[in-house]
Amino acid sequence: PISMPKRRPPLKIFPKIDFHVLPATTHRGPTLDAFDFSQTHLLINATSLGMKNNPWPSLDFVKKLPKGTLVSDIIYNPKWTPLLKAAKKQGLKTHFGYGMLLYQGALAFEKFTGRKAPVMAMKKALLKRLA
Repeated sequence: PISMPKRRPPLKIFPKIDFHVLPATTHRGPTLDAFDFSQTHLLINATSLGMKNNPWPSLDFVKKLPKGTLVSDIIYNPKWTPLLKAAKKQGLKTHFGYGMLLYQGALAFEKFTGRKAPVMAMKKALLKRLA
């Protein structure tokens, strides 16, 4: 069994930052083209959009993201997802999703073996596999 820490760290809420959870788009549903992104600083795709056999219906909304926006895609295969490619084309900062996979694997390794995970070796192997 996995034991949870007895005391959780405090949740910090940052003032003056608005968080918006946007509905997932689908082939049949709405796109994000109508959303106002003028105050966006961070956009995270935490859906399966962009994976094989699940393309984005439209990435036109990326053109409306302000300069300096960081675009993160939790999908890790392909490394350069359609969303990240579109963001890069607009000159936006990008963040790959393989970190989540890497650290989930590291945590699982530590829980199952009781040893510290060799994170750098795991990262090297992961990036080689995703190349």
